[in-house]
Amino acid sequence: MRDVIGRLAGARVWRHPATVTVALSLLPVILLVVDVLTPEDVRFGALMVAAPALAAIFCSPTGVLVVIAVTLPCVVGASAANDILDSANFPTQLGTITLISVAALAASAVRMRREQELARSRWVAQVTQRVLLHPLPRKVGTFDLASLYLAADEEAAIGGDLYAVARCGSSARILLGDVQGKGLAALEMVSSVLNTFRHSVRHGSPLPEVVRELETSFREEMRELCEAADAAPGPGTARYADQAAGAGVPYATDVVVGAAVPYGADAIPSVGSSPGEESFVTAVVVELPDDGPMRLVNLGHPPPLLLHDGTVRALEPKVPVPPLGLADLNGGDIVVEEADFPPGAVLLLYTDGVTEARGPSGAFYPLADRLRRWTALPPDALLTAVHADLRRYVGGARLADDVAMVAVRRSPTAVAATPDTDPDALTDALLED
Repeated sequence: MRDVIGRLAGARVWRHPATVTVALSLLPVILLVVDVLTPEDVRFGALMVAAPALAAIFCSPTGVLVVIAVTLPCVVGASAANDILDSANFPTQLGTITLISVAALAASAVRMRREQELARSRWVAQVTQRVLLHPLPRKVGTFDLASLYLAADEEAAIGGDLYAVARCGSSARILLGDVQGKGLAALEMVSSVLNTFRHSVRHGSPLPEVVRELETSFREEMRELCEAADAAPGPGTARYADQAAGAGVPYATDVVVGAAVPYGADAIPSVGSSPGEESFVTAVVVELPDDGPMRLVNLGHPPPLLLHDGTVRALEPKVPVPPLGLADLNGGDIVVEEADFPPGAVLLLYTDGVTEARGPSGAFYPLADRLRRWTALPPDALLTAVHADLRRYVGGARLADDVAMVAVRRSPTAVAATPDTDPDALTDALLED
């Protein structure tokens, strides 16, 4: 019986506007019947005002009108059944319900207009996401890919995280980053970094040169934004330095050169969400040759994780490098590191929105520990498993930061492929374990 009630409660029919309108229209009718059948000293007519009020929350203006059209006659009928039509209080009662009904109609109209504006905003954000974050191919060279993006801003489909993949000769280049701030205010920085990366890879620039071009282009873009904001009246990015100084936020020159840079764009204090000359982007740029070890440059970003044979290894940078926009902290040196990437292994790139997600107890999400159960999964199934587990870990709460993940697997050479395997079924089986 409990299962039947649960299925009825979750059925889509109860979410349909027409069903809600009918249910709220029946409320005053039921109250009228109860009022007639009960003694005169027990009156339920006053409760009928709840029907238009609830309709304002759940129904369209047309639905509210239907509920009002049913409620007012029921109010009159209940008053007649209780012989109070001639009383001095009846006009006041009827006028009160009428005013509440008119207010409910207006509130429903305002709610519907705002819902339409929100829907348009989300549509624009979704189009922007498709323009900036191109859908990743499922295969590049000898590598299988999958990606996942979740924006923390509920009114936008894109936030401050970014990723891109491009083929360059006999290797694949992957960029994953996290800009300072989140939501729509970070789009300028996301666009600048992605466009520069694609341009550099398209022209075959070596990996260190790609990073230098990212740094140069990003700084120029932020400088232009600051100049534009300085010319415009009102608060903007040009006041960022003054705000930071007033808030006691240290400038980049106050940081000791060679000190470890915190992981993630949100690990460094900032004031405001507008781009400025002190803006930065943490990122990791990976070069994956079709054969041989990977090469990567980590710019203050959480270390990639390598999954292979039931183990999870964090590719920690040997030399800390500051994020894009803060290259002066180490003199602009580019540190390129190498790591083995055996056939069948999976490389997981992610932003700090994953590892900084908190459960109900306040503990951070233990990504590396969780991944040990899923090292045998292909990229798409792996991201599906992490996504589902992350949602369960936070207890259904909204994520506090944007989440981006890219999983890359070097296709096995000694093991035959198994195209008949269902990734979803494999994911469910491992999650049950």
